[in-house]
Amino acid sequence: MSYYGTIVLARSERLLVDLPEVGSAFGTSWQQLLRRDDGWQLLTLAAPFGHQWPTVGSGPGPAAAVTGAPVLAAWVSESACVQFAAATPDGGSWSAHFPDLHLDAGGSCAYDHHRFSPLRLPAGVDPPAADRPALVRHLVDWGTAAGFAADAAQLGAALADHTDELAVYNVADVFGMDEAPEVEPLFGHDEDEWWDVWQRAQHASAWVCRDWSRGSTPMPAYDRPPPGTAELVRFTDLVAGSMYGGGLSRQDLAAEAARIPRR
Repeated sequence: MSYYGTIVLARSERLLVDLPEVGSAFGTSWQQLLRRDDGWQLLTLAAPFGHQWPTVGSGPGPAAAVTGAPVLAAWVSESACVQFAAATPDGGSWSAHFPDLHLDAGGSCAYDHHRFSPLRLPAGVDPPAADRPALVRHLVDWGTAAGFAADAAQLGAALADHTDELAVYNVADVFGMDEAPEVEPLFGHDEDEWWDVWQRAQHASAWVCRDWSRGSTPMPAYDRPPPGTAELVRFTDLVAGSMYGGGLSRQDLAAEAARIPRR
């Protein structure tokens, strides 16, 4: 399996995709949303869009504050590691790094957890050493705060030796998300009606990330983002903000995509 993105478990009266605190923390590359009747939701996202990397990274704290419920998030770096982070409405938080120790005999992680992770570590701070018992205790405490009945044996078995999305989904199943139905989006990110503009928008989004990644190094004139980058990036955000309703219709998005090349 090769998944690179974020999985969020939270309780909210509103859909998680409608909360600015979720989008600003993890990006808006929605993949799947599951929802139970009691408000608990499981949201899966791909890696943030390129233009979102400079601003994501606030973690689950703001979402916990606005929903008034504990939030659990996990950043999955393919099969190499899972970075867990959790927050409670009272400001409590914890994080844990769950790496595949077989990949590096030295125990270090090859992934950039300082910039290219929505659950960022401070600059110069390495991911903590793997501590499976501590992670299980954290998950038990988080489950208790969230009102779930789960013991250490169940959660330890759920983690098993998985260092990919299975570790997170198995934990969510222990918390009862296995029976949650999917909330179907109205359409996807790159529908046929705006596919050409979407591809251009992704290219523009990558330019923004590339510019940000240079840090203080001046960007040469030949390497600057092309004209129209901001408008193309805006279209990406319009689509993401409309997929689950409350934004533009499919017809309106198609019309907007047709206008962008003319402008």
